[in-house]
Formats: sequence, C-alpha cells, structure tokens
Amino acid sequence: MKISFIMLATACSFLLTACHKNADSPPLNTTPSEMQSYLMRSAWVIESYVRIEDGDTTDDYQFTDDCELDDSLVFLSSHIIAKKFGDVHCNSGPDDSTDIMEWSLSGDEKVLILDGDPYTLLKHSDNEMVCRFENTDEGYIEIITFIRGKARRGVAEMALIMSAPWTIQSIIEISNGTTSDLFSDMADCDKDNEYHFLSNNVVEIHGGKTKCSPNETNPTDVGEWGYSYTIQKIYFGLFNFDIIELTDHKIVMLAAQPSDNYWLTYILVR
Repeated sequence: MKISFIMLATACSFLLTACHKNADSPPLNTTPSEMQSYLMRSAWVIESYVRIEDGDTTDDYQFTDDCELDDSLVFLSSHIIAKKFGDVHCNSGPDDSTDIMEWSLSGDEKVLILDGDPYTLLKHSDNEMVCRFENTDEGYIEIITFIRGKARRGVAEMALIMSAPWTIQSIIEISNGTTSDLFSDMADCDKDNEYHFLSNNVVEIHGGKTKCSPNETNPTDVGEWGYSYTIQKIYFGLFNFDIIELTDHKIVMLAAQPSDNYWLTYILVR
C-alpha cells in the first residue's frame, strides 16, 4: 500500500462532511502568532499515520515507499502546505515541490485544520507534533506524528530486520482453545526457506537446501511486509503482528484477535 501526501489531501477533502461545521479557517493575520511561527519555522516529515478502527490499530505509513519517506512538508505563510521532495525520487524526472493542501488554526490554536478537517494538537515540541482526528460517523480515529530535526524512529530496527535473511523456527496457532503447530504441518522443503526482508516493503522467499521441485528458482514467492516503530508492529503474511522480541538473531511476533478467540505466534531466527 502506497500512502502519499496527495492521498492524504484527498482523504482530508472527503472527510470534510463528517467534521465539525464550526472549524472554519480564521482570517489571515499579517503578523504570525506564536503557534503559526512554530509550524512555519522549518520543514516537517511524517513519522507515522496511525488509524484506529473496530479495535484494530494500524500504521498506514509503514507501507510508504522509500522514495516518499524523505519527503517533507512546509507550512507556508499563505496557509498552503507544500511537499518538498527528498533525495530519493519516485520518478526519473526532476522533482522540486508541490502544493498539496490548505492549513489553518482554530481561534484558540489548539486545533490544526487541514483542508477543513480538524486535527486536535495532542503534543507539540521543538521536534515533534502529534495530531488527532476523529470521525464519529464512520467510527475511526487517525493520529499523525510529524517530526523535524531528528531521525525517524525505527530506522535502526528496520535495518536490523533487513540486514540478513531469516528462517521460520515456529508457528503456533491457537483457535477457539485448540493449539496447532503449523510449522510441523509444513512440507519439509518449505521449512528451510529463507525470508529476505527488502526495502520498499518487499519480502522475498528463497528456497533452502531442500527443494520442492528440481526446477525451483529463487525467489519462490514474493510478499509484502512493513514495520511501525510507533505502534511496534510488523505486517507479515496478511497479519499485523505485535513485536514481542527483536534481536540480531530472533524475532518473536504475535497476532492476537481475542474477539475471534484466535492467536498466531511466529518465531524467526537466523
């Protein structure tokens, strides 16, 4: 899933009908307020884009392509947010900047309004800003974390995950009180497969020494993965796993769905 700032702007426009009608943009002041100056002081980058819905918490930004992770947002005095492209470009052509949405503040400057949608300011420090939007009609919450002047958290953990391939040591499923060893049920030729976690959210599966077919070539399969430092989750194999343990040689992750009486635990080693 590719989350772009343009998609964010489109989403904000769509959500306008579900927002408070009194969150209109205030008239522009000739002298910026303290909060306006804070926003415009220097560029921001998005660290996470968390969505809470039906009891599930996901970070859509964990699927963002590498070419967008170093893009930044600039709050202009004209109350326009411009996206500045980073060093890694998604297109071969030249990139500079583009205007993506309007911004303003509520009268008490406790709400950041993006294209008419009110995001309550939960936190703002020199290098971090956290905003919250709630759509009561559709029953979900969005929390966006902006940072500037510091490294995006989770970079070291992602580098660790991608630094060498992994193999599966264990897969345990608990469903409606019944425990199953899914790893034991796998074909022998799949048990020694290697999982290569690559950039741009690609995971490649390479066959090990035991081949399932004499004509087997690598990668035998390709999937999607993602990591979020903010909510401490790894997306892998169609599940968002909570990270229980992450070291140089071991990953333990748990996908829990208590409402369905279902738990799935993976252990990867290398």
